[in-house]
Amino acid sequence: MRTNKGNMVLKVNSNIERMEYIPFGFNISSYNVINFNMNSRDVYKMVLVLEGEIELETQGRLIKLRRNQIEMINPSKTYVINPHEKNLVIELNVDKIIFSRASDSNEITNFCISENEFGDNIKALVELFKNLFYLYVKDNVVSSNMLVVVLNEISTILNSSFIQNNDDGIGSARPWLELKLMEIMERMYKKPGKYVLNELADEVGMKPSNFSNFFKRVSGCGFVDFHHYSRLEKSIALLSNNEYSISEIAELSGFSSSKALSESFKKYVGMTPLAVRKHITNNINKYKYMSLNSILSLKALEELFVEYSDVKLFSKADIDFMKEKIFDVNSNDESKAVAFRSGFSKVVDIDIYEGEWFDFYRDNSSNLKHEYMRINLCFEAGKIYLIKNIAEKEILNLYDINHYIQEFHRIGLNPMLVLEFPENAIEMIIENSFDLKCIGEIVDFFDFIASNVPMRNLKNWMVEIKMPALWSKRYEHDRHILNKKLYMLVRDLIISKSSIASVGVNIGEVSIIEDQVLMERMEEIVMNGNSPKFFSYDVIDETLYITRDDSECILLRIISQMDRMTKYINALNKKYFLDAEVYLARMIMYYDWNGIPKQYWESIQALSLVSSYLLFQMNKVIVCASFSFNKFFDSRKEFIKAIGNFDSKYTMNNIWDIKSLNYYIRMYLEQMSGLCIYNEPGLIVTRNKDDYSCILYQDMANCIKYISSDNGNNEFPVKNFRVRISGMAGRFKIITKTLKSSEGNFYCEFKKLGAQKFLTMEEKEYLKNRVIPEIRVENINLFGVFDKTFSLDLFEIMYLEIKKINI
Repeated sequence: MRTNKGNMVLKVNSNIERMEYIPFGFNISSYNVINFNMNSRDVYKMVLVLEGEIELETQGRLIKLRRNQIEMINPSKTYVINPHEKNLVIELNVDKIIFSRASDSNEITNFCISENEFGDNIKALVELFKNLFYLYVKDNVVSSNMLVVVLNEISTILNSSFIQNNDDGIGSARPWLELKLMEIMERMYKKPGKYVLNELADEVGMKPSNFSNFFKRVSGCGFVDFHHYSRLEKSIALLSNNEYSISEIAELSGFSSSKALSESFKKYVGMTPLAVRKHITNNINKYKYMSLNSILSLKALEELFVEYSDVKLFSKADIDFMKEKIFDVNSNDESKAVAFRSGFSKVVDIDIYEGEWFDFYRDNSSNLKHEYMRINLCFEAGKIYLIKNIAEKEILNLYDINHYIQEFHRIGLNPMLVLEFPENAIEMIIENSFDLKCIGEIVDFFDFIASNVPMRNLKNWMVEIKMPALWSKRYEHDRHILNKKLYMLVRDLIISKSSIASVGVNIGEVSIIEDQVLMERMEEIVMNGNSPKFFSYDVIDETLYITRDDSECILLRIISQMDRMTKYINALNKKYFLDAEVYLARMIMYYDWNGIPKQYWESIQALSLVSSYLLFQMNKVIVCASFSFNKFFDSRKEFIKAIGNFDSKYTMNNIWDIKSLNYYIRMYLEQMSGLCIYNEPGLIVTRNKDDYSCILYQDMANCIKYISSDNGNNEFPVKNFRVRISGMAGRFKIITKTLKSSEGNFYCEFKKLGAQKFLTMEEKEYLKNRVIPEIRVENINLFGVFDKTFSLDLFEIMYLEIKKINI
């Protein structure tokens, strides 16, 4: 962004940026002279005036903005800011993916705020904007989750009320063409000069008339105007320096003469160049020479901060635990209802049980609605290994196979066998010219399964081939043909030996979607012959082994990659007439557990599970297994080597068959299928005919904030949740199940027993009884409205069932 001596643009720093990536940033600006600029292709810019008045021109609209008024500058659009009086402005720059709801990632959703009549929604946008700014600047312990919640609220309002009719047709253009045009536009701004429309059109291979139309659709203004804007901005910057004459400025700015410069100023600025120079000299921008801290101490900003805090950070008022939060639910309003589906835990990975899955499923396993258990096998050095957890493996023998088959049959789970071929195993098979003796163990394995599993059971089994090494590099043509041959050999062997028809593919890490050549190679390999029945991929948070400077966009990039992977699989289905599903096999993320007392870890996992469930419902992508690490590694190699360090890996369960919060919350979430009639932070409500299921949960960010602050011995301010559901009449059974949080969970009770490795039967029974949720049942008559207040403690979650009693 170019600024001249009359204008000031300061980037606002935040302590949050030192902890984790945040997909937005703030600038504080003050304009003393007209500013011509262009927005980035990947950023939405929201402008809020704190003091004074400015005139904003963008996409052919001329908007006057006064105090507490807001407007949007859309991606790639040109904009002009003309100050009418001394002003102070906050600019919010948000990555495009956060606000845009377009189905195609290349499309841009345009927003227009000022020309709409949604007064209440505009006020809500202003309030959310200010709240986000306050959290970003003043609150250095707030989590990114809280910030994303505010961003999502802004996005919801924008997409519901302020979408501008898109007649620009940008989405229909090829992405490379738009990128090329943006390069031209940036070149015109950075190096102002004499640019000719016909020459630029030839550069991109378009007719001049088509190029002119496309230019206007992308930039929001015509080529001629844009050409003037870029040169005017350069000339205004030069006018700030009295050493340059008007004729010199004209030449340096790309104008043919001082006369042409003056004519352009009169048309677009309304003043001569000399008058603009005099204005800059006589009207010094007082904010230009102030430090950021001084600007943040100005009255207008202090008033904003006071509005959202009691000045004392980390006080109870700052944490904003209200005495009562009211949720008004209209059970008859289905205008915003979403059909929630079960399947959140359709596939579960044996990894999350760390080898103790038989014991875990022995009791009451029917409450967990898993259809498939993902069993990870690895073929290496001529042997098949069972991967018991993320780092431990053991050789699989025929006795073990028979034992596992019987256990699966007994507990009613269908296996998903994941057969992984590391790179060294692939090289061995190819070097031995695909001799079947090299894979004799695999032949024997599937022969044994076919002989010991009834066909009626075997038809429900699935096999996932994990060979991403075949397409993770840009191999030469001859090697690519060998890779294709190897994949076909393994796939056809599995199908012929076992008669298992449902064979899928693990693509590898989601980042491969960034490389079109590798994706094309993968497609050539796996879509040859019997097409995969399903696909999976892995997500690894590169923050674990990449320094902060190199990993700035990782979180946003992962979200984008997951979205692109889903769209890619959908495109494959359409291309090959398939109905293949896709799921996320393994997610490994960084989380700063060290900053949080261990007694809360279990509760945080349970609350994270609620967030994962909502993401599942939003994106329809099943997450099979998720792991968190709390330390950084010097390299990816070191990370893979240390991945089995269980001191830094936190999983779902424990080895004593004692159900933790995660077990119960998974069970309750699985029962949340039906029509979701309400989903706001703190409450989810689904309806199935006359029955209702609700999840009430504390705000994790606020809870972490409370325990991270210096509250001394102050009692946690209990948060009351008042749930009002209208449209209910009759007699109902109310069942409340409260999950223990900081007290009474497995970890706390386990520590009370001394945290020894071995537990007696009596100690196990004691722990089981202590961590069972508190259950209350009552029958009530309702005459139109269910109205009840529930109290949730720190990190607490409550499951509520409202079942109609048919008399």
